[in-house]
Amino acid sequence: MTRLNIPPSVRLTVLGVTLSCIFSGCGTINKADARASTTNAIKDEVSVCELVDARQMEEVTASQLVSFVYDHTPTFDNEPPSEEDLFPTLHCRIYFPDGTAFSKIEIHYQGRTVVDFGESVGTVAFDQALLHEGVKETTIEQKEGRGLIYEDNSSGPLFAWKYPDGHVLTMRVSYAVRDDEGNRDLRKNIQMLISIFQLVGDRVPQVASGPKRELTFYPEDSDPLRDTKSP
Repeated sequence: MTRLNIPPSVRLTVLGVTLSCIFSGCGTINKADARASTTNAIKDEVSVCELVDARQMEEVTASQLVSFVYDHTPTFDNEPPSEEDLFPTLHCRIYFPDGTAFSKIEIHYQGRTVVDFGESVGTVAFDQALLHEGVKETTIEQKEGRGLIYEDNSSGPLFAWKYPDGHVLTMRVSYAVRDDEGNRDLRKNIQMLISIFQLVGDRVPQVASGPKRELTFYPEDSDPLRDTKSP
């Protein structure tokens, strides 16, 4: 088991996010509440996916944010059709400028599964993912639960955290181009994801359990199909 004790002052470099329903018609697309600047940069005070101010995210990723898209849904009031629906969900995808080492960071808070895992880029139960070759278990000081890191994940370096209630959060770095240049410093990207988790890990369950947010793009005129242009 690997234990990572990361000082709160560590500054990072990445963030990007996954929306399982971006192509599945999840509902009405809402307009984000703030307006983009004339340079298309996201203003410091804009709340990225209702999790953290843009300024803090840019400090952690050492990069300007271009756009983001997200949604979240609380638990069902009626009898759920499956055990997974007992959990609230949140999906967030954050995009970065062309020329940045990574194209996006994806955040998924979805049931008991790790998302975008392995060659199949599928969903895998947390405990099953721990058995995969190359996956390392980890803990973080002052955080309840346990995590895993997977540097060589085929769809991008991945960090996942299992909360005490069994709910799993997945965070992944995605590259616009897969080559030696884009895939170097994997360990650095994993550390960045962990730093982002330290920033938003306690906030995610709160937001996901709040009022439902339909699929929302910021800026409101950002390309909803941009995901098709990068892995």
